[in-house]
Amino acid sequence: MTQQNIPQDVDKPFDKWADDWWNPNGSFKPLHDLHPCRMEFIVNQTEEYFNNTSPVTRNIWPNLDVLDIGCGGGLTAESIARLGARVTGIDESHKTISIAAQHACLENLQIDYQPITLAALIAQNRKFDLILALEVIEHVDSPTTFLEECTALLKTKGILIISTLNRTPVSYLKSIIIAEHVLKLIPQGTHDWSKFLKPAEISSVLKTKGLFFKQQKGIDYRPLHRQWVLSNNISNNYIMAFTK
Repeated sequence: MTQQNIPQDVDKPFDKWADDWWNPNGSFKPLHDLHPCRMEFIVNQTEEYFNNTSPVTRNIWPNLDVLDIGCGGGLTAESIARLGARVTGIDESHKTISIAAQHACLENLQIDYQPITLAALIAQNRKFDLILALEVIEHVDSPTTFLEECTALLKTKGILIISTLNRTPVSYLKSIIIAEHVLKLIPQGTHDWSKFLKPAEISSVLKTKGLFFKQQKGIDYRPLHRQWVLSNNISNNYIMAFTK
């Protein structure tokens, strides 16, 4: 496990909740609840993209190098690894990466977890077929730089999938007021609404870097069924796919 470019003595934003990563009813319950819906989009878009030249469905995953940015405790990384892909998971938190590595070991999964930056991966000349940035971009200081670095790490004919929160009155009400302050589904201060991005803002940057928009879906919560579903409503959560 490489430990480059991240000071050991700096506390990271989610360190205080790191021990709770694999508790489905703990601090990260919203991510556990979102997980099946996000995986549905990731699997469908990835398989459709890499199988589109062949009329016969085949298992494309063992041929893919996948990067999970801001992998946290490894929820998505483990699901992708179980499909057969070669997975690298990165996160700025050493504590979280340690928990992810321990859990993968318990599950007998080979995942390359590294507490390093995107810039460090670029310096290593790494390239990936599929890059996942799930609920990450709303936490970075420079979204434009972040998207440029994602593009630099993506192979030609690769696919980039981003999920985040839209900057709308609806998202302020649902994700800040209700989720953080009223229902306390997530810890207060998790999100800064001013850092939420509209889909057009992400698309605009990636278009200048030579990426092509592929698909976009909203992610809606259905309280009667107590589950998240893909929809055409992008007013709060949404997920996008781009190809190179």
